[in-house]
Amino acid sequence: STQHLILIGDHNQLRPHVATYSLSIESHIGENYQLDKSLFERFVDGTNNTIKIEKTRLLTQRRIRGEISDLIRYTIYDDLKDGENTTEYPNVSGVQHNVYFIDHDYPEEDCGSDLAMQSHVNMYEVKMVVEMVKYFVKYGYTKPKDIAVLTPYLGQMSKIKEALSESFIVDIDERDAQNIADMEEEESDTSKSLNQRVTLRTVDNFQGEEANIVIISLVRNYSDSKYNSIGFLKSKNRSNVLLSRAREGMYLIGNSKLMASKSEDMWAPVVNILRKRNQIGPGMPIECKHHPDCKNIVKVPEQFDEVCSPTGGCRSTCDIPLSCGHTCANECHFDNLEHKRVKCRKPCKNEHSKCGHKCLKLCYKDCGKCNVPVGEIILPCGHMLQNAECWESQNKEKELPCGHTSNYVECWKKDKVKIKCITSIDFELSCGHILEGIKCWRTQTNNTLECNFIGDITLPCGHALQ
Repeated sequence: STQHLILIGDHNQLRPHVATYSLSIESHIGENYQLDKSLFERFVDGTNNTIKIEKTRLLTQRRIRGEISDLIRYTIYDDLKDGENTTEYPNVSGVQHNVYFIDHDYPEEDCGSDLAMQSHVNMYEVKMVVEMVKYFVKYGYTKPKDIAVLTPYLGQMSKIKEALSESFIVDIDERDAQNIADMEEEESDTSKSLNQRVTLRTVDNFQGEEANIVIISLVRNYSDSKYNSIGFLKSKNRSNVLLSRAREGMYLIGNSKLMASKSEDMWAPVVNILRKRNQIGPGMPIECKHHPDCKNIVKVPEQFDEVCSPTGGCRSTCDIPLSCGHTCANECHFDNLEHKRVKCRKPCKNEHSKCGHKCLKLCYKDCGKCNVPVGEIILPCGHMLQNAECWESQNKEKELPCGHTSNYVECWKKDKVKIKCITSIDFELSCGHILEGIKCWRTQTNNTLECNFIGDITLPCGHALQ
C-alpha cells in the first residue's frame, strides 16, 4: 500500500557494524560479501543489480570551519558549501593553526589482543594527547563540548582513558565502555582531580556528534613488520566521520607518509592539502595568546612543561596593565585575566597629600603614614627627636580634658582617639597621703589607687602598728 517512500541519510558516513572484520567491505575477503553495505547505499549506487533510485543532496554544512571542510570537500563532497556562520568562528587560542597534522615515526605497539579494533596502541600519541588536552584546558576550553579525543582503536582508547583519568573526568560512550570492559579483565579505578570533562570516543561511536576542538590519534605507524597497514582507516566512510566532527579546530597525530601511501583516494589528497598549507610538521605549533612572538614547536610531550606556564601561556612575564597602573609581574597566565585580588608588589606611585612625599610601601599596601626619613626635628616641648619620619613632624599640640596639653599627638588621633595624659603630677589620696610623680591618666580611671605610705597606724584595739 506504500505509494511514496523518502529515505534520508548519508551513505558516505559509517556503514552498518559487522562484528567480524573479515566480512566487511574493507577487507579483501569481505569485498565479496559486502555485508555492511546498507540498502540505502545500494539504492543510491545502483550496484549489484539493485535498482538505482533518484537522489538529491543537501549542499550546505553549518558545522565545520572552511579549513576543515576542505578536507572532505575535495575528497567526498565536491559540491559542499559552507554556511556563513562557519566564517565567524574564532581562531583556536594558544596555537598557530586551526588545523594541523603532527607527523611522527614513533612505532605502534601490540596491546595483546587478536581483534583488529583493539590490537593497536601508540604510547607516544597517548602522552601527546594528554598534554595537548591539558594545554587547551589551561586556555579556557573547559566546557563539555569544547574538547573531544577520537581514535579508531579500543586499545588506544583504553590507554588514553587511563592517562586522562588522572587529571580529568573522562566522558566515554556506553558502547565504548562495554567494549573496553569486555577487552580488559578488570577496569582500574582512577582518581579525578579536576572538574573539567573531556569527551573520549572511538570514531565509530562519535557519528552525529561534534566538538569545538577535536584531537585525533591515528595510532598506525611504521613498525618492524614487513607489512605496514592503516587498517580500516582505509575506509573513506570512517575517515569522513573522523574529519568532520570538529567545529573550530582539528589536530591529527600520526604518520602522514603511511596514511597517504595506503589510501590514495582519501588520505593522499588530505595530506597533500595540509602540506600545501604548511599544516604538517614534526610537532604541535603553539603560540602565546598574550605574547604572539612567543612561538614553539612541541615535538615531545615533556616539552609542554618546559615552554608553557602552569596556568596557561608562555614563560614570559604577564605584563598586562593592572588597575593601579602597573603591569602584572607574574609569569604569563590565562586564568584570572581580570587580575582580581592580585597583589601588585611594585613600589607605590602615590604621593602623600599633606607632605607631597612619594609613598615608600609596596603598591598593594595601604599608604597610611608617610615614612620618609626627615632627620632631626624639634618637638613643641623643645626636645630633639633623632631619625624622625615625616609623619612625626606633622604632630600637633592638643589640650586634654584634664587641662594638660599633649605635645606629641599624631594628627589623625587629634579628634578620634581618647588620649592618655602622661604628665606627671602629685595626687592626694583619700587617706590624705600624697602620691608623687604619678601619671595624670591614672588618676582619671575608676581603679582605686593604693597607698604605699609606710608609717605608724593605731588599730581599733588601741595598739599601734609600726
